[in-house]
Amino acid sequence: EAQPATSDDEADGPWLPAAFSWQVEPCMHPMVTQEERGYIRERLQELSGSVRASGNLSLFLQQDLQLRLANVPEDDDMEEAYARLCLSPRSALRRCFEETVQRRARTSAEYVYVQDGYVMSMGGKKVVKLQLFLDDVAHRVSVCWNWDVRLEAATPQD
Repeated sequence: EAQPATSDDEADGPWLPAAFSWQVEPCMHPMVTQEERGYIRERLQELSGSVRASGNLSLFLQQDLQLRLANVPEDDDMEEAYARLCLSPRSALRRCFEETVQRRARTSAEYVYVQDGYVMSMGGKKVVKLQLFLDDVAHRVSVCWNWDVRLEAATPQD
């Protein structure tokens, strides 16, 4: 169950979930290799480790938002930046997962994305469907990338 924000500054903000988990769907694009599935699972584990290091998902997403807001250029309109950066917990987690997948990709990171919902591939993209659970509520997402790209890590994970 989602927990209410606790500080005075956050009282009007969204309620943020405290935990997340995932489940990779067994049905996926036939050209997706075991190594690519493993890469996606490793990125989920990496994100999970970052969440644990922050304390919980609520704190992780709050820290992520604060970092993004701190990096807004001074000449940008803060109201617009806030509206652009403040997402629902589900969308913020999807964005963080997408960035983790892209950041660690060996090649073609700009062509890898995580789409809300389940995407049906018509042959041009490889797709791995999974569910992200935020406090036991399932949110479907699809990891998509070009069919001719091998999704793998740039360097071995430490």
